[in-house]
Amino acid sequence: MKSFVSIVLIVFIQCVQVIANEIKENCEKVIREYFVEDIEYSFYEFEVPVDLKAEIERECSQRFFNDRFVVWEILKNDTVHALGLLDNVYGKSLPITFMTLFDKSGFILKSEIIKYRETYGGGVANELWMSQFNGYNDSSSYIVGEDIQIISGATISSYSVTRGIRKLSLIVKHILSRYENRTSSSR
Repeated sequence: MKSFVSIVLIVFIQCVQVIANEIKENCEKVIREYFVEDIEYSFYEFEVPVDLKAEIERECSQRFFNDRFVVWEILKNDTVHALGLLDNVYGKSLPITFMTLFDKSGFILKSEIIKYRETYGGGVANELWMSQFNGYNDSSSYIVGEDIQIISGATISSYSVTRGIRKLSLIVKHILSRYENRTSSSR
């Protein structure tokens, strides 16, 4: 029995690693395809400060999936050119993993579903639907059915992804201010 449990545990861990690698590769593919010029990128985990987390969750009417998420720094000529934020939201019952690219001013350049796990509602992964967020920032209106088209058969996913992107547009301001503080303190 012990060996069976050990085998199941090893297989589970390997599956998690494969999925994590697949997500990382898909994110990097999104970055490379969007930024066709010479860029470098690296990523780190960002832990959302508790007070900021509570404020953003109230404003967006959606909880963070996790206390931390992944931030990609996209560099051009050794300077931060853009940021990519990877997060998850719940669809009907399973997580939807998505990435949003922001310019240095906090405007959305591109959003893309990285992994959709539900059997229904996959219309949110449609590039045309996701492109409606391009140019949005933390001051934009994200009202589903008015500013954001709702997808028939993907109502829950439409709302979840929209709120998730809104959350990232609010948190990216905080992350970008950390870069500004570093730049001004080095002068």
